[in-house]
Amino acid sequence: MTTIFLVLLIILAISTVFFLTAFFQSPNWLSRITVIDTTSVMTACAICLLAALHGNEHLLDAALLVAMIAFVGTTAVLHFMPLDERETE
Repeated sequence: MTTIFLVLLIILAISTVFFLTAFFQSPNWLSRITVIDTTSVMTACAICLLAALHGNEHLLDAALLVAMIAFVGTTAVLHFMPLDERETE
């Protein structure tokens, strides 16, 4: 069972690296914000996997907190971004 969790954590780490390279190669801010939001969701998933691996339910609270902060941060950035920067090129 722990092998499955470790394989899933490795897959999440590899996909995080791919998303971070996409962050540096993205042409506009909207794509970068989407990459940051996706990376924070993957971080919350990794915390949930660690909670299941160690049997620690307190880590689930941390994962929920990370997901809520990511949602509020993404929404706030998009709310205050000027309309001309939201358009794709």
